[in-house]
Amino acid sequence: MINDVVPATQARFPTCEQTRCSTTCVQQDGAPSHIPTKHEGDPWFEEMEELGLSERIKLVTQPPNSPDVNINNLGFFNALQAMHLELVEMVTMCCNEHPTNKINRIWLACQSCLNEIVKCNGHNNCKIPHMGKDKLERANRLPLTLDVREEGIGLLQAQSTGTSTNN
Repeated sequence: MINDVVPATQARFPTCEQTRCSTTCVQQDGAPSHIPTKHEGDPWFEEMEELGLSERIKLVTQPPNSPDVNINNLGFFNALQAMHLELVEMVTMCCNEHPTNKINRIWLACQSCLNEIVKCNGHNNCKIPHMGKDKLERANRLPLTLDVREEGIGLLQAQSTGTSTNN
């Protein structure tokens, strides 16, 4: 805000006394994570004081339950929300049509990856071992799940008891 909004506001609004409005209000929504509007010691407030703009550029919070005039909320996000519903339908349809054995293979690959990550202490420089899923499936021995590595069980136990491990 200080690096982009304030300079743009200064450049686009005249400074002469004959202007109709001598104060520009920058409005933000009322979300708690936004900048407080009246606190000394706040970077926004201090910067406006330092620039001599505390009376020319004011930060105000949008009143609760006020009409939504954010262009993104009115158009772009609304369109995304509609697309989201279509995407959920498409994903559900694909999942329902995807062969169960292929979904099982995907989960096994994921479990294998997680086991190797545990083995490498959380790093991503591990190699995923090939388990010969085709051969196991033909022999009707392809598992539905993989056991958690012993190191992972130790970490889970340590977390549940609040102790640490050197693994």
